[in-house]
Amino acid sequence: MQDKLKILENHLKTSGMYVVGKNITIADISIVCALTKLFQFVLDEKQRKSIPTVTKYVEHCRAMEQFTKVFGKLWLC
Repeated sequence: MQDKLKILENHLKTSGMYVVGKNITIADISIVCALTKLFQFVLDEKQRKSIPTVTKYVEHCRAMEQFTKVFGKLWLC
């Protein structure tokens, strides 16, 4: 899984805040939903330090009103 997260980390470093373009898209929604449980139950603080851009991305998207209305506040492992 770490190798896949590193790919996303490198992509986000070059693409900006979102996976495609300058606005959130269905791609971001799908990725963040898929990563949420991983961030809540698997990736501890030490592991998240190796993917700071992905961590910021997930935290940013999950802080959006549209996410918090559906999923509540994000808590991390």
